[in-house]
Amino acid sequence: MDTKPLLSIVVPVYKVEQHLPMCLDSLVAQTYGNVEIVLVDDGSPDGSGAICDAYAAKDSRIKVIHKPNGGVSSARNAGLAAVTGDLIGFVDGDDFVEPYMYQRMYEHMIADSRLDVVYCAATRFPAQEQLLHMDYYPTGTVVTGRRLAERMLLDEVCSHMWLCLYKRFCWEGIVFPEGRTYEDLAMVYRVFLKVRNVGFIKEPFYYYRMNDTSITQTVKPRKSYDIFCAFKDHYYGALEFFPELSDRCCAKAAHFGAS
Repeated sequence: MDTKPLLSIVVPVYKVEQHLPMCLDSLVAQTYGNVEIVLVDDGSPDGSGAICDAYAAKDSRIKVIHKPNGGVSSARNAGLAAVTGDLIGFVDGDDFVEPYMYQRMYEHMIADSRLDVVYCAATRFPAQEQLLHMDYYPTGTVVTGRRLAERMLLDEVCSHMWLCLYKRFCWEGIVFPEGRTYEDLAMVYRVFLKVRNVGFIKEPFYYYRMNDTSITQTVKPRKSYDIFCAFKDHYYGALEFFPELSDRCCAKAAHFGAS
């Protein structure tokens, strides 16, 4: 019997049928065995929902939520509402991870009782884009959650929630703004305001797929507006929690509002 805490992995799924099997194979192969994998089919018009169901039929650790399309924020909110684990992770449906990712991050977490979150690094994929990025501190570094929230508001550290393993309480009361993209940029700093300390592992356990058709890689007026809204949220967050940063956050929001 696996005595480790249950880990819930939330996977928003939309129009990723080409890449979804690679993602799911990497999750069911995790050496951290006590997992539930929450797949949120966000009304995907392709075969993604059927792929989710096929994997769930073969693995009892997988639960599938089928919902009308509402965007990635809506999908993540639905996934968070369904999790039952004491630990939480996120993986996007077109990405994949090393099979030992969560085991290594869990071991790092329990080795230091101060830690509520563990960060890893990520690698761009495919191979020709394999450059290490999102790599902020050496392995073993411990940073307060408040310091990390401060750096996120200044846009010095990315807000991608999928780089981390979290204790469940970190996400209690957190709701992503629905109908917007860049929802992680807008909200994740608030998670770290609740966190005592964050530990870092420099190794790239997560593979971020460079997809020319993805929301973050395409240029649309709505994309620019949502980025502006996210940095405007940063400005209001700075006013509330870090007044000394508010002018810099306001300047960042103004830059995107004028672009």
